[in-house]
Amino acid sequence: MLKIQKIVADKIGQKMNLSPISYFSTPEDIISATNGKPYIVVSYWAFTEFPESLCNKVEPLLKNAEIALLASNPFFEGVDNKKYFERLNKRLSGKSFEFKTISWNPYKKHFMYGCKI
Repeated sequence: MLKIQKIVADKIGQKMNLSPISYFSTPEDIISATNGKPYIVVSYWAFTEFPESLCNKVEPLLKNAEIALLASNPFFEGVDNKKYFERLNKRLSGKSFEFKTISWNPYKKHFMYGCKI
């Protein structure tokens, strides 16, 4: 999956004329490295499979991102991710958000969540 993420992120970065894409292991590493620089967040299924405590650490990164693109299962380990994103929308006020069902998905149950400043 990381290879797919790198391909998509690199394409978005090139199209938006952003600095080269960097990859990090912890939210703290990202906060330190971005320090006021523009960045995007791309996560295919991983973000909504984090423990809630880690999602809370990542939330400031989403708030300050130029773009956030997240793919998600509707439910994971008893968590309703669509409701989670609806609550997240309220906490990240001032952004425009959009939910889309992933039409190419054979299961027709996954969705994309995207926000842009």
